Amino acid sequence: MRPPLPRLIFSFAVGLLGLGVLVLLTDGNALRAHLLPILFFTLLSFIVKRAGVYSGPDTLHSLVGIVDLAAIFIFGPLTGAWVPAMSSLLYILINNLEYGRRNLIALFESPIFNAGLKALMGIASGSVFMALGGALPPLDFGIVNLLPSAAAMLVWFGLDNLGWAIWETMRIGARGFFKLFRDTLGASLVVELAPLPFSMVIAVVYTEFGGLTRPIFILLAGGLVLVAFVIQRYAIIQDRLQRHTRELAALNEFNQAVAHAGFDADRVIELLLDYTRRVLNADLVRVELFSADRDALTVRAEARGDALHWQREVALLSPALVFMRDNPASLVADDLRQRKLPFEFDARFEHRLARSALFVPLLAGEDVSGMVTVLSARSRALGMTNARTLNVLAGQAGVAIENTRLYAVERRRATQLAIVSDVSGKVAQVLELEELLPKVAHEIQDRFGYTHVHVLVEQENRDLLFFASTHPLGEAWRQRGERMRYQEGIIGWVAAHAEPLLVPDVTKEPRYAPGPDNALSDTRSELGVPLIIGQRVVGVLDVQSDRTGAFNDEDLFVMRTLGAQIAIAIENSRLFEAQQVEAYYLNTLLNVAENLADQESLADALTTIVTLTTLLVGVKRAAVFMYHPVEREFRAGKAYGLSPRLLRRFERLRFPLAHPTHNVFTELWNTREPVAIGNARTSDLIRPQLAELFELEAVVLFPLIARGEMVGALGVDQGRDAQHFSPEEMRVLTGIANQAAVAIERAQLDEQAEQKKRLDHELGLARQIQTSFLPHHMPHLPGYDIAATWRAAREVSGDFYDLIRLQHERLGMVVADVSDKGLPAALFMALTRTIIRTMAIGKPSPREAMERANDVIIADAQSDMFVTAFYGVLDTTDGSILYVNAGHNPPLLYHYESGTVHPLPEHGIALGILPNMEQPQAHVQLHPGDVIVLYTDGITDALDLSGEQEFGAPRLVEVIQAHASKSAQALTDEIMHAVQAFTQGAPQFDDLTLVVVKRKLEIGD
Repeated sequence: MRPPLPRLIFSFAVGLLGLGVLVLLTDGNALRAHLLPILFFTLLSFIVKRAGVYSGPDTLHSLVGIVDLAAIFIFGPLTGAWVPAMSSLLYILINNLEYGRRNLIALFESPIFNAGLKALMGIASGSVFMALGGALPPLDFGIVNLLPSAAAMLVWFGLDNLGWAIWETMRIGARGFFKLFRDTLGASLVVELAPLPFSMVIAVVYTEFGGLTRPIFILLAGGLVLVAFVIQRYAIIQDRLQRHTRELAALNEFNQAVAHAGFDADRVIELLLDYTRRVLNADLVRVELFSADRDALTVRAEARGDALHWQREVALLSPALVFMRDNPASLVADDLRQRKLPFEFDARFEHRLARSALFVPLLAGEDVSGMVTVLSARSRALGMTNARTLNVLAGQAGVAIENTRLYAVERRRATQLAIVSDVSGKVAQVLELEELLPKVAHEIQDRFGYTHVHVLVEQENRDLLFFASTHPLGEAWRQRGERMRYQEGIIGWVAAHAEPLLVPDVTKEPRYAPGPDNALSDTRSELGVPLIIGQRVVGVLDVQSDRTGAFNDEDLFVMRTLGAQIAIAIENSRLFEAQQVEAYYLNTLLNVAENLADQESLADALTTIVTLTTLLVGVKRAAVFMYHPVEREFRAGKAYGLSPRLLRRFERLRFPLAHPTHNVFTELWNTREPVAIGNARTSDLIRPQLAELFELEAVVLFPLIARGEMVGALGVDQGRDAQHFSPEEMRVLTGIANQAAVAIERAQLDEQAEQKKRLDHELGLARQIQTSFLPHHMPHLPGYDIAATWRAAREVSGDFYDLIRLQHERLGMVVADVSDKGLPAALFMALTRTIIRTMAIGKPSPREAMERANDVIIADAQSDMFVTAFYGVLDTTDGSILYVNAGHNPPLLYHYESGTVHPLPEHGIALGILPNMEQPQAHVQLHPGDVIVLYTDGITDALDLSGEQEFGAPRLVEVIQAHASKSAQALTDEIMHAVQAFTQGAPQFDDLTLVVVKRKLEIGD
């Protein structure tokens, strides 16, 4: 990956500057004169640096400063600086090659930077040493060299840490650097700064004892190397000891957590993911479980970043899972570029590429139930030690998961007995099939985990009607009257032969037929059981699974037992229904008015009208047509007695009262009396196509009139039966029509009133909720005065503001305006406010926050609305404001010194329009006495009473200049008073938001 441009510029600028200065200022003759010692010290520096210790993944500490400074003291600032420059260049270049950096820029960036930095450090520290009177080369440990050498060492250490601090800040950000600084400061002081005085010892020994030709110096250099390697070894041992201690503690804690998880397999998997990621410090951990026959994948859980992802669909085994199933042993790949796995494996994850991988089986005894995969983006990050640790975790988790499976088997057996008892109890208590059968079907599915459960009831023509189904389309099938034909498919075969049928694999069963809409194409195995009363089949209980071989003899036994109970329920319900219809007919004949009066909604009233009409009078079909006065037409409302196909056609019927048209409805409208048609097929009042389609014979249409206004029509007929209605039936139908008209009018008025009441209530709640989004109190910031106001043009607003306290004494200021008004804008405002606040807290700069907020808004919002927003971050320590203006009105800045007002520059594009938008970020300084005014266009676009002139930005500037010396609240009040005086009571047509931030002249102001 290419490093960011600012860091590249800094790296190569420092590196080339240091190396360039070193090359230009070095005396070639002096360098050649000391070439052999320089090479020796360069090699010694390289070796000591290789013996460094790590205090973090990328932070190396070593005693190399002793060697490098000794070379400076011996050979002088320029000649000696070649030692640290060349050793650093060589060391980091080799290190980059070892870790696989093949990109030329990434390969040479850090070596050149470090070499140049070391050259500058050598020149600077040597120059300081000489400037303070130090003797080069030092001949003794006299006091004359004490102060110069101490200063040189501090300059060496300071420049080294300063250069790398800037480089690391550009690499990982200020927050990441400060964390790194805290973690590595101790090691830097102990390993790098404290040993630097020994550089003077090496320099004196070299000078006094004749340099490289003396054994004492060679022994001293060897001792330094030995000490460096001893320290390195000690650090490695300590790190391993601490890591092993942490791992043992984590293993013990994991064991206890698994014990407390009980028989919750998901919890065990979550614990395994969490502890594996913690102990191994991995980038991705994945747990995959086999099916019972180990031929498919049933569960996959992944932990990456801070998120946990589940996948529970049955899937084919990957090559890695097949290999682990057949070879249940740990597999480690410390570098995927160098080691080839024995199976195909996709090492990509989250736009990253795994460099090291670890595969461990989940074992319970000798049975493998799954696999744990661990991936890291760093090479050699995972090894055999990690594999042993993960084996312990996976072993404990594997046993726990297997125990959970065994417990599930036992619980399933108990469930089978419990559900049989439960269904028996429901059959004895519930007589309504519409209530009983869906409950039974869903309970069977929930208890046994079948993919689909259907209860089909046999009709008079022996077709099997889908009466209850757990399929998502099951209710639609029931309403449409979907059915399986006698002898059709497995279900029809079971009904015809009165025998159960268990099919392990429907793809190999010629009797299998998919259900309605081909919606059961995911079925792999099926079990059908006949519902029998005596010698008569009343229906079929059918269960299906998306797995082959999902049913066994135990399932067959339980389903037959349940089928017997369901058959009894169907028969009892039919007997009860026959008695209920008779009683209902007699009861509703006397209480029709009361029944209609009890209906609260129009739909209920219409349903009651058509149902009562068919029951009371004995007609086969009844329909209500609603009159729509605006369109002046009758439209189909509710019908009873039509087939699903005819019902769909009925719902589309419309009869306009156009003048040239003459039909049964215009006749009804003109006469306001019932219109009876003896033969619909020959009448000129009904179109022949309608009479043919709906098989109309004798038809009567009754007007529904309430308080002199026609609200609809009631039509009845006998289908193909040409029987005419008797006078008694006509009187009853007329009475029903009169009561129906009153009920319809009352229901319409009630619905209108309820709708308005509900809308008013919801708008009130919406305003309360929206108001709660705004800050309840202005933040108290020493040296600053803040005030704000917010007014909605309607019940709710598309404007909002927010004041967000951030870390390091900073305050986030947000003012935004959604591109609409009313409730849609308020909903969009709530979404935007939440997103911007989340991004403001989580992102270090306004640019990153607004750009990320824009992407989230575009991803989440499914509307054409957008939002203009201003987001600024005020640093209260110095008054600086870093801001982004996403298409919003430019805030106005009042300068106390000059008394002028200027809009803030830089202007981006509104949020929610274009993805991946780069927003310009700008900076402004708030001096004591300065005021910044954030506002929405509800201020400047406010119209006067004539509606022709806007308040405008110039007037706003004048108000700010006139009252900027006042407090923030007073200035806010003055602006609002000016707007109100300008509008002269004209209605507010746009939402209005105003935020004023003033930096006080003194803290006590």
